[in-house]
Amino acid sequence: MMPAIPLLPPAKMNAKQALCWSLAFLFIGFLTPSAIIFSVEVFVANISPIASAAGILRRQFSEGDSLFLLAVFSLIPFFVLSLACFALSLRLHGSRFACVAIGGLLGILGLMVPAHVSVWYPLAVDHGSSTSIVAFILIPFLCIASLAAGLFVGWLVSLLPAFRTAACKD
Repeated sequence: MMPAIPLLPPAKMNAKQALCWSLAFLFIGFLTPSAIIFSVEVFVANISPIASAAGILRRQFSEGDSLFLLAVFSLIPFFVLSLACFALSLRLHGSRFACVAIGGLLGILGLMVPAHVSVWYPLAVDHGSSTSIVAFILIPFLCIASLAAGLFVGWLVSLLPAFRTAACKD
């Protein structure tokens, strides 16, 4: 007979769960701008995937075209989502927590992806506006509002009976 594995207390388990979700969100947030640029270049500008990836890697730290800085600035709403995950981990557990966290992620991406595409698309097709850089300053802050909406929708979904009974079993 195997010895019983001691379980972590609920508070530590919730904090560990929130940390895992937060790290995943920050990783997704860091990759999102480069993935959007890659997609626009490959599917709109008909650049080969290898050339696009090489160009993105070259531009990560280049002067005047630092995609790394863009990615770091785009992390603002994902950082706010990570903080929200830690706050929510005190009150929600299991599948209810997952619903709210995924709702927040979808809220951010639901605005960030189309906003970035609307800036990068003209650059891929033609010459974009010289003031389009202003959008990259506004997008992360607008995504905080869509994050709040996503968290609320996720919370509403978590109230469905299927998620409430699953949370009781967790």
